[in-house]
Amino acid sequence: RCWYWEVVVMLRKVLLVMAANSISWTPLAKAMRLVSLGLMSLALHLLMQPFEDREFGILDKIESWSLGAFITFPLIKLVEELESSRHDMTTFIAWGIALLFQARVVYLVIW
Repeated sequence: RCWYWEVVVMLRKVLLVMAANSISWTPLAKAMRLVSLGLMSLALHLLMQPFEDREFGILDKIESWSLGAFITFPLIKLVEELESSRHDMTTFIAWGIALLFQARVVYLVIW
């Protein structure tokens, strides 16, 4: 259905490599950017539903689950960085609010 979707996937991969390999960012900033990239990719995928509807949309479901798994690991790293660093509770709450805002944006895009 979406003949251009392969370009979107390749662009996501390039952005992923750029976000993961940047030297100047702290591990906390890297984790936040990877979570952001994953959430935006998931929202775009759920909005577009790019694959054919064969077998009750199994390809879209597999892609959604793989993007969910992709979001999980940087999210774990983000929580680990926040807990292990010497940030105060205000920083932890600010990052949590930022993640909730991104989740809200994903929900609104999908809805």
